[in-house]
Amino acid sequence: MKRFIIAGLAGLIIFLGLIVWHSPDYQARHILRTYDFHPVGMPKHTSIVLDEITFDSFNEASKELGYNLQPYKGKKVEVLQYGLLERHMYENGNGESAIYAKFLLNDKHQLIGASLEVKGMMPGVISFSENKPNY
Repeated sequence: MKRFIIAGLAGLIIFLGLIVWHSPDYQARHILRTYDFHPVGMPKHTSIVLDEITFDSFNEASKELGYNLQPYKGKKVEVLQYGLLERHMYENGNGESAIYAKFLLNDKHQLIGASLEVKGMMPGVISFSENKPNY
């Protein structure tokens, strides 16, 4: 009986681990760690429509991570936006963070794209490797 309980608990732990591993927040934080960026606080949830302007910039920035936003062109997507500890590299003069990591999700809450956004920079949407702060 004890073996069945232990086996059941082990199975539950593995199952819950898989659920967490597939969560958009976990995947986003993994990408941030990979590129040595450090999120601050909880992500802000918003949505955008990938129109002609936003589509091109987000699609280009997302390609290095292996994402293709073509199926979502013209569609509304969810955005997880993280403030980054590296904000001191890009302060906007008011002490506010001027750099954000944005992760795009489809209607099934699957990660479909990611980029950095630097306020006051043209274009403001860049890939993760394009503008890595130097320490």
